[in-house]
Order: sequence, then C-alpha cells, then structure tokens
Amino acid sequence: MHNVTFLLPLRIDNQDRIDNFQTCLRYLTKRFPQSEILVVEDDAESKCEDLCKTYGVTYHHKKNDGRFSRSMVINTGLLLASRDYFVVYDIDVLIDASLISRAVKTLQESSLHIVLPHNSIFINVKGSLKAQVSESLNIGFVPPVYSLFPPLKRSEMEAYCILSGVVVFRTSTLREIGGYSKKMISYGWEDIEVLKRAAKLGFYYFSLPTGNVIHLDHARGKDSTQGEYYELNKREFLKISVMNKSDLVSYINQDLKFDGFLDLSMKRLISLQNFNRLRFVYLRFILNRFLIKLISFKR
Repeated sequence: MHNVTFLLPLRIDNQDRIDNFQTCLRYLTKRFPQSEILVVEDDAESKCEDLCKTYGVTYHHKKNDGRFSRSMVINTGLLLASRDYFVVYDIDVLIDASLISRAVKTLQESSLHIVLPHNSIFINVKGSLKAQVSESLNIGFVPPVYSLFPPLKRSEMEAYCILSGVVVFRTSTLREIGGYSKKMISYGWEDIEVLKRAAKLGFYYFSLPTGNVIHLDHARGKDSTQGEYYELNKREFLKISVMNKSDLVSYINQDLKFDGFLDLSMKRLISLQNFNRLRFVYLRFILNRFLIKLISFKR
C-alpha cells in the first residue's frame, strides 16, 4: 500500500475526538506502515501536532478561526498528497484493512475511479464495546451487519446507512472533478455531493457489497450536527444535481474548483463517455447501486 495516501480531516472539539483520533492513528500506522498518512487540522490553533509526530504521520495545520469546512480540509490534503490513490478517512471510524486493500486493488485492475470499501452500513459502537474495540484495535468484536432489516437490538450498537466514513479515490480523478465542494460549510451533504457530481460527469463510484464501517461514538459539537449550514449545503447539492454536463463543467471550473487544480475539459469527458459505453460501466454502476439499496433497505 505504498501508493496510497490516507487523509484524516481534523478538528478537535471535545475529548472524545482526541481519543478516537488517537485510536485511528494507532490502527492506520499499524495496518498501513508503508502508506502516506496525512493529517490536516483545521482550527484557530494547532492542537495535535505533537500527537502526530509521536505516530510519525505527516501533519499540516490549516489556520481557520471560523466554522469547520471538511471539504476545504480534504482539498488541502489533496494538494499535498503524493500517492496515486487517496483515501478520505474520518477520524472516528475503523474498517477491516483488507477492504481498503481490496478497494485499491479494484482501482488498480479496472477502469473504475472511486470505490467505497464497505456496504454503506455504519455500525455505531459505544460504552464497553467501544472501549474494547478501541483498546484492542480488533473490530472482530463487532458482529457484522449484512442488512438493516431486522434492526439491531443491542444497547451498545446501532446501524444506519451512509455513503461516507471511508472513500477511496484515484487521486487524479478527485483533482479532475474539482475536489470536494468548497461551497460546503460545517456539517452535511459534502460526501453525497462529491459522489453525485462525479457520477454526473461519468466518474462512477462503486461499493463493495460486504464489510461495515465501525463508527466510534462521540459527543457532537456544532459542526457535527444539523445546524444553520445544513440546508444551505443541501441546496448546493440539489443545484448541481439538476445541471447538465456542460453547465456542471463550467460551474466546476469557474466557481467550485479548488485553487491549484487544473480545469476540466469537455473533450476529456467525451472520451470518458465513449469508454464507459464500450465497457458498460454505467450499467454496472446502476446494478451496484441497486444491490447496495437492497442491503441497506430498512423496512
């Protein structure tokens, strides 16, 4: 996994965040010692530089006195990344390392651009179960969930569907599509928006049908709950959802693109469209989304 960059977007707003972040650092440095692990902390003051030095990971402080923008943090990391594959990895999740390896191998051996290395089922763990997983770094203590029906009935576990937590991109692809939306501030919609935008342009995403994301429970601050920016972010998502391809390319190049990324051209997209038709990529995308909807369907 020497050709992989892990990007951990960071803002510390409570002790749970520090504890979960340290668990993730322990896990990633143990499982992926050859990978580039990059932490971008977005805050008024640096809080975790010494901790990152302890674990030997690359640290960058992005000074920001305002609200947390996960998108801008990810884009900062994307500019710094030096490897072929870029994993957006939240600081409060664990996932079977073999799933990330499988996702990267899938990208290496295919024409795909984005892989979600899980079946979109998140398992939130808390209490003594969270403590056991965090201390041992063994997610085998959490029984796998293959469907959201019937619902879980365990006090220390709850399952839900979400398209984030861990996403594996070709680094070049995420740069081509303009990175994450710099219009997104605080909590909500940035993960769905970037996947929707990519798919509209022909950079389809695929989910592995097995494997869960283990979410380490934490207290939630103002930038991890639905606040005043949530509806604004939703409007931005709906805005790009109805754009045609030509308008979307213009919007990316003129308004959305992060400084340092090259313009996206229609010529490139026409070539990609022709390639996708020959390989039936869109059909495979639709079938994959149908499968994931069946898995995550909650009656």
